[in-house]
Amino acid sequence: MFESIVEATKNFCIHQIGSEAEIIDDTPPEGKTLVVRIDIQTQTDDKFRIYLASDRNFVQNVAQIFLDEEKSDTETLHDMALECINLIVGSAKVIASQKELHFNIETPHLQEMERFDIEYSKSVTILCNNNKLFIAMQKID
Repeated sequence: MFESIVEATKNFCIHQIGSEAEIIDDTPPEGKTLVVRIDIQTQTDDKFRIYLASDRNFVQNVAQIFLDEEKSDTETLHDMALECINLIVGSAKVIASQKELHFNIETPHLQEMERFDIEYSKSVTILCNNNKLFIAMQKID
C-alpha cells in the first residue's frame, strides 16, 4: 500500500506540479514543517496514518500553480496542504485498487511543527521542484 502512495506522490509532482520526482532518502524534514495526515482503513480493517510533510515553499508553489497566487496567506497554505494529501491519497486509492487493494479515506488534518517527531514505520523523501516532500506511514490501532 505504501508503494501506491509513493507512486501517487510522484505522479502528483509530475502531472500537477510539472516537475521531476526523485526519491532521495527517507529522512524527515528539519526545521519548521507543515504536516498533514490522513487515516486510511483497509478492507481487512487495518488502519494506517499517512503523513505528508513539507516546508511552506512547497505548499506555496502548489498555491501558485493551482490558484495563481504568488504570496498566499496562512489559511490558504493550510488549505493547499490538505488538498495535496487528498489528491495524493485519492490517487493512491485508485492505484491500489488496480492491484486489488482497497481502502477508505478519512478526513485530513494539519499541524505546523518545529520539528517532525512523529513515529512512523515506512518513509520516503521525494525531491519535487527543488523542494523536499516527506511521506510516512504508521499502522494505528
